This record gives sequence, structure tokens and C-alpha cells, in this order.
Amino acid sequence: MTIDIRTLALLLLLTPLFTSALFLLASRGVARQPGSWQWLASAAAMVVGWSLLLLRGTIADWLSIYVANVCFFCAHVLMHGSLAALLGTRRLVVAIRWVAVGCALVFLLVYLAGAELGQRAAFLAMCTALLTGITARLMLADSRNPPQPARRALGLWYLGCATLHWLRLAIFLVEPQQDLFAPRLGSALLFLTVFATEIGVTYGFPLVSRERLLLELDRRATFDGLTDTYNRFAFDTVAQASLARLGREHEGLALLMLDLDHFKQVNDRHGHAAGDAVLRQTAERLRAQLRVGDLLGRYGGEEFVVLLPATSAAEAIEVAERLRQAVRSSPVGYGAQSITVTISVGVAATVEPVLLERLYRAADLALYSAKRDGRDRVVVATDYGTVVT
Repeated sequence: MTIDIRTLALLLLLTPLFTSALFLLASRGVARQPGSWQWLASAAAMVVGWSLLLLRGTIADWLSIYVANVCFFCAHVLMHGSLAALLGTRRLVVAIRWVAVGCALVFLLVYLAGAELGQRAAFLAMCTALLTGITARLMLADSRNPPQPARRALGLWYLGCATLHWLRLAIFLVEPQQDLFAPRLGSALLFLTVFATEIGVTYGFPLVSRERLLLELDRRATFDGLTDTYNRFAFDTVAQASLARLGREHEGLALLMLDLDHFKQVNDRHGHAAGDAVLRQTAERLRAQLRVGDLLGRYGGEEFVVLLPATSAAEAIEVAERLRQAVRSSPVGYGAQSITVTISVGVAATVEPVLLERLYRAADLALYSAKRDGRDRVVVATDYGTVVT
């Protein structure tokens, strides 16, 4: 049984055409992602390249050979560029474009010098193997933090495609051929390898783009957009789980409620943009003082909450004082202005798995006491009803 190379080439022409159209219709967010135009241009270059190749013998050789192969090579470059732009590695995109220009010029010289089919195919196999290998490395790098299964799977796919390109390079060097459409191992492997790469070109960008959109949605559902701290819902979820473990571990737990003193005056005097800067930089100062495992969240407005697992009341007071001093000693810079910020802190600690709402009420009562007594101080709640300043 032999493979009809022209039929396979026709399938390779139709694959990016129809799948790109389907993804554009089904994935509304894809077209707005960075690199989307490179992805569409890559599919278009593939379609043009295969169209010219199928017309070999009926059109000028320079069109069906040189222009067609340049289209294929440009498709690989654009494919890599779309993924690199999506992942934010723009410097690598620029470098690859210059490499692509150099390879296209070298291929032109090879073609004008009268190189045979096998030599041209070997040169292009080497170029595409290098590009596909670079793309595989890009996809596999940092694909586990956070876990990105689609990106990792695509990286492994491209790694396999790069291996196939090196294999067909070896075959073309050992078994030169003169007819691209002849039913031989080299031709069949060429088209099958390009088909595998083309699947990655066509499906790769939408899959990785969709995965990144889902990661971004998950992040927005977990973190506050301004301060990059946990939002109220995510913080409560983790805090509830920590309280549930207290009955088994008996290590203690503390909750701090922090409020920026006179924050309304900051907005009135310096503007809301300055207020945003105060919130962001205060969150950074708080985060820098916390331990691994401690949890920082934005409770709402100018209020923050901190969860301190495996922490006694005495240790929680020390942490609260450290946070207060860190904020007070580092004025917030906003343009040419320096804004001094202070915080009031309410502390509630427990060694029993109490309700989170009860812990909130105790810390909030202590915070109210701190603000009533002059602000810029730490107050600890005891027995969830009285406070100690």
C-alpha cells in the first residue's frame, strides 16, 4: 500500500484553512490574545505554500519551489512568534525573525546555485528542526509553575516533531531523490512530519491561549487586582480549612485585622491614584514581613487581614508589631510626594477550631479599640470579648 503524496498535500492545505476558521468561530477570546495575528498569518502561509506546491509543473518553478518553501518556513517562524508573543518572550521573537531572514536568503542562494531536491530538502529540514526545537523548549520552560498541561503537551509534541525533522534530514542525506511526489520513504516522511508540525501550528496557539485565559480567570477569582493579595472569598476559604485542622494539630492560629489610619485623608489630599499607590505599597511591605505559610488578604477598602498558622497569641503580637513598624518606617512614594502611612492592628488568637466569624468579630473588636485609643497601635483580643492594649 502506497501513500498518494498529492492527496496528502491537499489534506495539509485544508487542515489549517478549516481548523483556523473553526477556532475563530468557537474561541472568541483567541483573536484578542497577543500573537493572534501571527497565528492567523502562519495558517495563511501554510495554505499558500501548499497551494503553490500542488501546482508544481503547471506554474513557474521559482514559485512552486522557492516561494512555496519560503512560505512553509515563514509559517514556522510565525507559529513560534505567536506562541512567544503569547508567553511574553518578545526579544526571542525578534531574534528568530532575523534568523528566518538569514535562512531565507541562504535558501535563495542554494536554489539559484542549482541545488538538487535532496539538498534543498535537507537544508529546510535542518532549519525547521532548529525552529521547532526552540519552540519545544519555550513551551516546556516554566510549564509546571503554575501547572499548564496544554502548554506542556504541546512542548512534547513539538519536541517529537523536531526529532522527526532531524530524522528526515538524515534520510535525505543518505537517500537523495529527484521527485518530491514519488512514493518513497523520504517523501512520505517529509509530508507526515510537516503534517504533525502543522497540527501543532493550527491547534497549539488556541489551546495555549485558552489555557492562559483560564489561568487568568482563576487568578482574578483568587487575588485582589490592585494589591495582588488574596480576595475576601479566597482568604476565607483557606482560613476555614486552617481552623478545621486546629482540632487535630493543636498548634494555635492567629488572625490580624489591619486598617490604614486616616486613609480618606490620603484620597482627599493626594487623589485616588495616590490612594491606590498607598494600598499597593502597603501590601508589599506587609508581604515582605510575613513568613512562608502566612496568608495576606484584602478584607475590603483600606482593611487587610493576615492569617498566621501555628502561631500563639504572644507570637502574633510580635508579628503585628513588626508589621506596624515596617509600614510606619517606610513612607509611600508617589511621584515627588512622600506619604507617611500608619496602621492599626487587631489581634485574635485561638487554639480551638472556632467559627471564623467569631475570630473576625474578636479581631475587629480589638481593631476598633486600637483606632479609638489613638491609632497606630496593636491591640489583642482575649476570650473573644475583652481586649488588651
